[in-house]
Amino acid sequence: MWTTCTTNSTNNYFYMNKIFLTMTLAALSLAAAAQGLRRGFQREVFTTQTPMVHDPVMAKEGDTYYIFATGMGIQQMTSKDRTTWTVQPQPVMTVIPGWTTDSVPGFRNHVWAPDVIQWHGTWWLAYSCSTFGKNGSAIGLLSTRSLRSNMWEDKGCIVTSREKRDNWNAIDPNFIIDDNDQPWLVWGSFWDGIQLARLDSTMHLAKSSTPKTIARRYDPKAKVTEENPTSKYAGTNAIEAPFIFKHGGYYYLFVSWDYCCRGAKSNYRVAVGRSKTVDGPYLDRNGKDMAKGGGTIILEGDKQQWEAAGHCAVYNFEGLDLFICHGYSATQNGAAMLIQRPISWTADGWPELKAASNQANNQDFVKGADVGFLTGQELRGVKFHDVKGNERECLELLKNDYQLSAIRMRVWVDPLRGECDKHELLAMAKRAKALGMDLMVDFHYADSWADPAKQPIPHAWQGHSFEEMKQDLRLHTLDVLSLLKANGITPRWVQVGNETANGLLWPMGHIQEHPKQYAGFIRAGYDAVKEVFPEAIVIVHLDRGHLQQLYDSNLDTVLKYGGRFDMIGMSLYPYWARQDHPELHPDSIITDCIRNIRHVSQKYGCDVMIVETGYEVDEQHPEVMEEGRRQLARVVREARTETNGRCRGVFYWEPQCQPGFYRLGAFDRNATPTAIMNGFIE
Repeated sequence: MWTTCTTNSTNNYFYMNKIFLTMTLAALSLAAAAQGLRRGFQREVFTTQTPMVHDPVMAKEGDTYYIFATGMGIQQMTSKDRTTWTVQPQPVMTVIPGWTTDSVPGFRNHVWAPDVIQWHGTWWLAYSCSTFGKNGSAIGLLSTRSLRSNMWEDKGCIVTSREKRDNWNAIDPNFIIDDNDQPWLVWGSFWDGIQLARLDSTMHLAKSSTPKTIARRYDPKAKVTEENPTSKYAGTNAIEAPFIFKHGGYYYLFVSWDYCCRGAKSNYRVAVGRSKTVDGPYLDRNGKDMAKGGGTIILEGDKQQWEAAGHCAVYNFEGLDLFICHGYSATQNGAAMLIQRPISWTADGWPELKAASNQANNQDFVKGADVGFLTGQELRGVKFHDVKGNERECLELLKNDYQLSAIRMRVWVDPLRGECDKHELLAMAKRAKALGMDLMVDFHYADSWADPAKQPIPHAWQGHSFEEMKQDLRLHTLDVLSLLKANGITPRWVQVGNETANGLLWPMGHIQEHPKQYAGFIRAGYDAVKEVFPEAIVIVHLDRGHLQQLYDSNLDTVLKYGGRFDMIGMSLYPYWARQDHPELHPDSIITDCIRNIRHVSQKYGCDVMIVETGYEVDEQHPEVMEEGRRQLARVVREARTETNGRCRGVFYWEPQCQPGFYRLGAFDRNATPTAIMNGFIE
């Protein structure tokens, strides 16, 4: 039978952090021997935001995320935010069950490809015992009531495979619970591919269950001429690491194709198919059965950040569908590192992942300014000067003296006085283009200001249904962007909404009252942008960049209901944050914002931009402006160097404003830059 395990030792052993502390002096010699083995597995505890990991799976218990992965005794790490991980010094198993080495010739302590699931109040962990390139293997089972306790009970083996007996390999397990609360196990690597079998209530193979092949790399009838570069035994059916995830009436089977474990030479990639029933057939997007070589590629190496990527797992954490895997780093000599990507779903129900972004270098980092008031200032006769008193054109001054390479312009739907309309946007965009500056377009989707306190529906859209208003939003976006395109202007970034922490187009798109409609508006804007400028980076913009919970809640909602974005925009205003919370120090607000950038970029798999910031001008107190310079310099510096390359720039909101008009500009009453602007050039 497939569950037969050779054993000369008990398989009812408890793995506990404190087991050795409870041993009596009478067992001192045994304890010392066990401690020696334990020290062999143990390492120093440390934290990292770029964990090196192979074959990761994830779980959440309480407020803590857990990763279990290939390693001596099963590697484990924990995190509160999925950004900063604490690598635990002790593995899951400090002593490997005796049946594993008895059953798998050559296996010692290096445990592969675990999986973990909670079912009926118990956590179950399956793991692989094998030797590379051979199918004399076994899948073991542990259980615990709590991940926090790290007290695991050995439950023996679930399934074994034998060389010359079985044409499949008992490694890479994954649990799936079907709609009838029936547990199944899917597993496999090379040979005849991916196997599926029904489990009983103890998470072992059910008596009447027979393994069934549900996916192969190639059609069995195909003639494959390539050789396996890793094993002379396994054949060329290069498929492994199955994971089944239930979503929207389908079971989705994710598998890894081709070859892992060769560092920078790896060519691993992930394919997917789906089925209405857990036991298949699983068909790819073109309708081809995965058992006959079907599969739709969802992730592969970009050869810039990742040489290859695979062995994935998929979860839903608090409304966010999350894809994780390991990737072989193109910049770190093929080291295996954790990848996390949010999943969005197409209209016909297929998963899509956000493309991995390269880390920014200094040349990629953008410094810019929102200059929406500039046209009005010039119409009022304001003349700008540099610090030497020379009259200068404002954009040219910002670019040449302060290294600003981009502008941001808001656009309103039908403003009463014509300010901030599409024609004003076009005129300023032409000026920026002439100077070689990039453009960010900020759609407010209102006739005037839209911000966290108000998101008014434009007059012409009032009384419309949700579907009609989505079309209004789409047509307005197309109209504005088409005007730019017709005049040779290509925006680099486009915001769909301005500071939409509470949604947009209230009450129709209020996030608390109508979260699905809010996400629908974001998606309508995203699609409209891509229709005109497919390469434009679409931004969702929220205020209060220091509040992680705000971003988690809002962006989870956007993705849960089908919204999309390429980049996250943040506002960072220590001055305004302290109006509501004077006990906060500006530096703590900045620290929290930088931390949040790292968090959301990791969680959502995309880059971030600080699209608004500003600091107080007080000409009577130069020290205030010097403090503003210090804060701005810190924001620019840490956004560039302390975010793992994921913050792509900083925009100052209306720096050219004079203090009598707006107190957080960066120019004085004579329209001359103050010391604050020096924060851009330090």
